[in-house]
Amino acid sequence: MEPSNPGSGGSDEPPVLDQGSSGRALTTADFFSSPEDWAAGRFDVAGQQDLPGIGGPLVGCTERPSESSPTIELRLANNFKQISMQVGQSDDSASSDVEVNVQLLGNEEYIDTVQVPFNQIRTFRASVASVNALKIQLWIGKKGCEYTERVEAVLMDLKVE
Repeated sequence: MEPSNPGSGGSDEPPVLDQGSSGRALTTADFFSSPEDWAAGRFDVAGQQDLPGIGGPLVGCTERPSESSPTIELRLANNFKQISMQVGQSDDSASSDVEVNVQLLGNEEYIDTVQVPFNQIRTFRASVASVNALKIQLWIGKKGCEYTERVEAVLMDLKVE
């Protein structure tokens, strides 16, 4: 059996990103794994209409991520130095009084977290030098919250360089 390159086109294997992915907007096809209900589309975020991005639902409200928090995984193969993205909440989210939280884990080690209130778009940049497996965990919450209605988180302009 010949070795295969999971990042090459036509393969059913999850992709491992090569240096050719540097600087371009990543899509769901670039994800090593992601929640089934997350998809690419166009979203209205913070009053801006029809923004391209990747979005999905968040439910419940916790101060920290849990095993059930939606997680997107990218396999970077130590090829990149930085990740950047914009994060927001869809304007049609059922709840407007919580924050979307995004946490990055590189090789299972904490990298950084950003909190994004409703009606804002935040740019998030972090170092991913020497990271092979990058996890992007998302959840809704703020200190003291216990429950909230469904919120749709949106990641836009997700890039590795």
